[in-house]
Amino acid sequence: MDYYEITYRIQKFQALANYSLLRDTTHRTWEICGSSDCMTFKNSDVFISGIPSDTLEDELIPFFATIGIVVKFKLLTLHNSLYNSGFAVVTYCDSSVAETAIKMSNYIHFKGITLTVEKVTDNCRLFLGGIPETKSKDEVWQALNWRGITGIVDVIMYRSYRNRAYNRGYVFVEFHTFVEAAQTRILHKNLILWGERMAIDWSEPIPSVTDNVMSKVKKLFIRNIEVTMSKNCFELLLRDILGNIQLEKVYKFKDYAFIHFRNKCDAEYALELLRETFKNSFIEICWATPQEFAPRKKRYLAAKFKPKKNFRQLHKQPAMQQAHCVSKCNEETSLNEDNILDALHDRIISCLNSLVID
Repeated sequence: MDYYEITYRIQKFQALANYSLLRDTTHRTWEICGSSDCMTFKNSDVFISGIPSDTLEDELIPFFATIGIVVKFKLLTLHNSLYNSGFAVVTYCDSSVAETAIKMSNYIHFKGITLTVEKVTDNCRLFLGGIPETKSKDEVWQALNWRGITGIVDVIMYRSYRNRAYNRGYVFVEFHTFVEAAQTRILHKNLILWGERMAIDWSEPIPSVTDNVMSKVKKLFIRNIEVTMSKNCFELLLRDILGNIQLEKVYKFKDYAFIHFRNKCDAEYALELLRETFKNSFIEICWATPQEFAPRKKRYLAAKFKPKKNFRQLHKQPAMQQAHCVSKCNEETSLNEDNILDALHDRIISCLNSLVID
């Protein structure tokens, strides 16, 4: 299928269909006539992958319209090209129709191919396991860019609580949008960095908390504290930094802590002081997520590694084997994964570790 045939088919479909067309360098968006920007279709988007490269909208839109009314159809294309990249986003008129499309995806075949249909969420973060423990955040970011992975907003790395010079063998990669993250997950499922295959999967979504709720939070969360520091020493350090600001309660466990204040103003001022004090260190300070919004479900991970002579050999194991233990953890739950590292260090072959979010 050449350029002229694609152009002709697009123009013909545009003339016949009740859709307006918006072109961009990376996608073509078809929107049903009569809809406007002020109209929202919450939870009605589905992400499609596995689309044949010779397929155009004149086949795809009618195909997905058999399930329900397609309000908007975005076909992702190769950069500055008319050819599709194998992905699309379909917006239905109702969330229930979107759910039906997801359920029917295993039973409906397009040109003899089973397309992958998944719900578009607010999750823009991927888990990447198998990172050598000596690599820094910048090195991981550069390696991902070198592999052609774009749209990265942040690379979130946690330090080993045993040695701050090392990471924990995994990172979380955040993207601008769900679509960019989903594309990366599929296109780079066999990603190899530094000669090792990486484990790549979705991170557990971070609980969504409204600004109104967060405005009432009077608790700070701190991570990457020295494990050997006692609670009393840590509290004395805080009082020395914060001066006259009154602490209501301090809770410290391993390398993280929660600090409670009497009022919001004190908490805001303390946040500024602490961030300024620790700006050149690994220590991170942020607002704590209210307990009622944190996931309550316990998760269990089976450690199936063979015993190693020393702790550092952990990250030399195949990435997929590591992923069995630590994939799909979010930045809140990753703190408790140290239990797994303890088990490995002590040469326990098989164990179950409960991950409980504070």
